[in-house]
Amino acid sequence: NNGVCTPIMSTNDLELDVRQVPFVDASANGVDPIIVFEGEAASLDGDQLGLEFVWSSVTAQAAIENPSLLNSNLITENIVGGLHTITLTSTDGPCIASDTVILNIRIPLKAPNVFTPDGDGINETFKIIGIETYQFATVTIYNRWGNKVYESHDYSNEEWDGSNAPEGVYYYVAVQEATDTDEGVIHTGVIQKIIGKD
Repeated sequence: NNGVCTPIMSTNDLELDVRQVPFVDASANGVDPIIVFEGEAASLDGDQLGLEFVWSSVTAQAAIENPSLLNSNLITENIVGGLHTITLTSTDGPCIASDTVILNIRIPLKAPNVFTPDGDGINETFKIIGIETYQFATVTIYNRWGNKVYESHDYSNEEWDGSNAPEGVYYYVAVQEATDTDEGVIHTGVIQKIIGKD
């Protein structure tokens, strides 16, 4: 109505498609990160509100047993140990929501009990194999009298050549820093430094 022309009222029916924005929670079980040892199956338990959903990972996609199941498993025996990001994506038409959870695949710790820094290129250093899959690990080495001869914070498969210590027996302690989701781990052992003689 513009004040001059006769008022005209026009109505029309519109079809309105109302969709709910999807909700997704990749760590519905309250655990993030998911911590498993190499070879174990990790349980992927998500929560979602949407028509379709799928699990995905850039580094571990092939290991997800059924990406289209909300409660699926991830087989870790063929995945490199360390941190991996797993994403749960939910869609409802054009609306998309996603959430991620961190998967930490750990390798059981192994360490030699003897090393021989004699310059022959064999077994020259001491290192803890697999500790790179543990975050915030501290490694300390003591001599037989309890004196500290080596310490490394945030240790990640570093090597100790024993250059500051004489030949003999040593004791090492590896500590994983405790967090809200990880109680931490302690790995201890005895190592012996032997220098070969002609």
